Amino acid sequence: MPKKNAKTASVKSSHDNYELPTEVDFKKTKFIGFGLEALDRHIAAKTVVRQVTLASDVANDFTTDEEVNNALRLVQQLKLVVKPVSRKKSA
Repeated sequence: MPKKNAKTASVKSSHDNYELPTEVDFKKTKFIGFGLEALDRHIAAKTVVRQVTLASDVANDFTTDEEVNNALRLVQQLKLVVKPVSRKKSA
């Protein structure tokens, strides 16, 4: 009876419980590499971390980074909703 490799037996991934949907359109999929490590690198590459400095009066209004993110998302949504009105020239 062959021995199990202790290293591979103990390795667990967050993707182990993933199930494929019943229908998959492979024309829309993007190749990211082979293996779970490639998937982990792909997911990690999508996360962008930037350090910014807030003005003291603005920093006093926010206690967590999540509050800042929510406020910025709201501003982003408002930009999408509010569109400039084009005026027609009168003849």
